[in-house]
Amino acid sequence: MTDQLHRLEPWMRGSFELIRHANGHLSEAGDTDRRLALIGFDNAIEVCIDVFIRLHPKLRDGFQISREEAERARQTFHSKIEFLDRYLAAASRPAPIPIEAIVWYHQLRNELYHSGNGMVPEIHAIEGSRDAAIQVFKALFGVDVSPMLEITSTRTAYPQASAFESTGNVEMEFLRVFIEFENALREFLRGYHDEQVESLRSVAELWRYYKQRDPTSEELDGLVKQAIETRNQIAHGQKVEIKPDSVISIVARLMELKASLEDRT
Repeated sequence: MTDQLHRLEPWMRGSFELIRHANGHLSEAGDTDRRLALIGFDNAIEVCIDVFIRLHPKLRDGFQISREEAERARQTFHSKIEFLDRYLAAASRPAPIPIEAIVWYHQLRNELYHSGNGMVPEIHAIEGSRDAAIQVFKALFGVDVSPMLEITSTRTAYPQASAFESTGNVEMEFLRVFIEFENALREFLRGYHDEQVESLRSVAELWRYYKQRDPTSEELDGLVKQAIETRNQIAHGQKVEIKPDSVISIVARLMELKASLEDRT
């Protein structure tokens, strides 16, 4: 491990050590270890972004960040995730994992602090958080650390309904279904065999592309736009009033649309 660590640039090693330490807890898989693993991967994501922001431009492919922007970006977890989203857009890189998925895992981590009910995160949630940390590290530093962790393959483990059932958090359930809808929409659009689809970063861009080829009702268009706006507010840490009845209505329609897209794929 020491030899492998020396392959990383000095500024990458702290973030990697957080991922490695959390992965060790995941391997143990006890209740306390699961909690520590989820917290560790979440911390690693935040540290990766913080380190990247602090780097000299020469060490981040010349990407320029003003002092004011850096100060704003480093204020909170959500501001760092918002910066990551902007950076990937500026670099014309697709997000390696949906931003809302990263936020979902962060909210699950917060549930550990605030639930007070001894909640233990499920393995699929921790593996998803690990994949998010690995993908963020790779997106910012250009290094895939999976082999160093002896992980033979990685795939994005998206949030599942069972995790929501254990927390009862309506924002988390909304994000989970939104992620499923986004994945189904992207997969459906790939059926057009248009290279442009792979360059579309956001769900808003995907939805505009979809409407150009498959006109939809104003009511459904309005619902999807409302869902996108709600997603952005949650992902960027803005205060948003989400009423359970409203979420149930939006989630139900998104699930219907997701099923329709999958049937036509």
